[in-house]
Amino acid sequence: MLRSLLGSGINSKKTTINPNASSIQLEISKNSRLQDSDMNLFVKPKKYILFVCVENSARSQMAEGFFKKYAPKNYAPLSAGTMPKDKINPMAIEVMNEIGIDIQHQNPKELTEELMRASSKIVNMGCMYDGWCPTQYANVSEDWGLEDPKGKPVEKFRQIRNQIEDKVIELCNSLDK
Repeated sequence: MLRSLLGSGINSKKTTINPNASSIQLEISKNSRLQDSDMNLFVKPKKYILFVCVENSARSQMAEGFFKKYAPKNYAPLSAGTMPKDKINPMAIEVMNEIGIDIQHQNPKELTEELMRASSKIVNMGCMYDGWCPTQYANVSEDWGLEDPKGKPVEKFRQIRNQIEDKVIELCNSLDK
């Protein structure tokens, strides 16, 4: 999210996530020129939902993709992991593409204090390594306890993808509109 803002042509001296307002604030340098299309950054504060797991390469990435599709307008997804991989699991990209959701440009991210503070809600996807479980580090709002599809056949990936979609829709329906 921050990378895409900075890549949009806005030169900033400082980029922060304000945990109290749950909005992204940019301190614009004096020589920056904002275009009309950039002004939507300042219109409405977002509430962030953070999806966490250990590797941030499959379940939490799929949840982020679904949340982008189903979320109310004033919400945005974030995802992170306690031991993030270098890239998204190719099978997760494949099964999401099957249903028309492209997650190939998302990136695994490390779970940080800043991400946790910026989030209105933290959802743990489930734990595969007890020592690295996000519930040990984050004040988790919900724990979905979903099986990790890593190393499983494509049919299992699809089943877990569908469970994630159901959970994300349920979550979106429970949020303030």
